[in-house]
Amino acid sequence: MKAWKAVTVALISVGLSGCAANHPPLPPTAPDPTPAELAAADYGQYPQNYDAVVKGWTEDSMKDPASVIFKKISKPRKEYMYAERKPVYGYSVCTLLNAKNSYGGYTGNQVYWLMIRNGVVLRSQNLTDNLTRGTAGIISIGHYVNCDDGK
Repeated sequence: MKAWKAVTVALISVGLSGCAANHPPLPPTAPDPTPAELAAADYGQYPQNYDAVVKGWTEDSMKDPASVIFKKISKPRKEYMYAERKPVYGYSVCTLLNAKNSYGGYTGNQVYWLMIRNGVVLRSQNLTDNLTRGTAGIISIGHYVNCDDGK
């Protein structure tokens, strides 16, 4: 009987050890740009037609682009993100929209963040969906989305 208890405890211990987090440490992040670097950075051309850029992005990104109802599109603000551990400068925009899903029903209002440079959307993020994953609004470690209007 004692042998069975010992075997059971050993098997449970081995089984639980597989549940332990054994992830490699995150690589060190690139340092944030300094205020001087931010001031001297090339952000590309200001997207005067940002609403058209956002609406064009929905054509490629939404399941039913014709169903998209735009509630608000923020004015572009200077922003940076990282690509291959190097800062990329541009303008960020947030949009509040509602669109149909694969089943033909409206999803409810969703907030999207888009990074635009020279009229091209470089990256987008559904902030509403990512709330459940705990990653909403993170551009890079310690750097968060700001949906306030730019100047």
